[in-house]
Amino acid sequence: SIKDFKKLKVDGDYLSGLIARIFVKSVLYHNIFHADPHPGNIMLLKNKNIALLDFGITGQLTPELTEKVFNLYMGLVNADVEMITEGLVSMGFISDETNKEKFKEEIRETWSKYYDTTLKQFNMSSFFWETINMGRKYGMRFSVEYILLIKAMVTTEGVVQKINPGFNFVKVSRPMIEKLIEERTSPEYLLKSAKKTLMDFKNLLVRFPVDAQKILTKLEKEEPKELDISDADMKKFE
Repeated sequence: SIKDFKKLKVDGDYLSGLIARIFVKSVLYHNIFHADPHPGNIMLLKNKNIALLDFGITGQLTPELTEKVFNLYMGLVNADVEMITEGLVSMGFISDETNKEKFKEEIRETWSKYYDTTLKQFNMSSFFWETINMGRKYGMRFSVEYILLIKAMVTTEGVVQKINPGFNFVKVSRPMIEKLIEERTSPEYLLKSAKKTLMDFKNLLVRFPVDAQKILTKLEKEEPKELDISDADMKKFE
């Protein structure tokens, strides 16, 4: 167990950093993560690596959601409040009635409480829970996968801070984010993304005639409905 890291003479800084990097890599590189990484589910091996146990609860992100998480995390690492705000807004399902500007302003105020230039006081778990509660106040709905991700993040941060009380999740994972940024702006990655976009478009064109025919067939089978001309919005055309 990782609780025995001192007996096994494993450095706390090393172990906490290893756990954090594995979590970030599983989310941003592999789009899947252990959703319950408490100490009992993390085994410390003799070679000073770790093994995750009991994958009864896991989360899997779609490529679209992974991209949103990456952009949000990039905002955290770079202390870019506008990127953080836009990232959080993109995570939720917002109704037309939601006052987005008011919500964004509250996010900015919340961010200012958590972040300083040295990253020493930033508590990522508290920040995300507060923004989720704030989002609910504004009628936002979040996907199950995103809620699971926050739960896993909170648990992971709690584990590493017990090992190393001075640990900062964002600061330690910064090199990984910078490497990802470099990879995703490389010509190879952009070419790969362009090819995927073209393939998706091609598949859409191939499916379109079939999907359109299904819609037309369904419309033909449905009985025509009478138009209520007495409706207030229609009277102006009389």
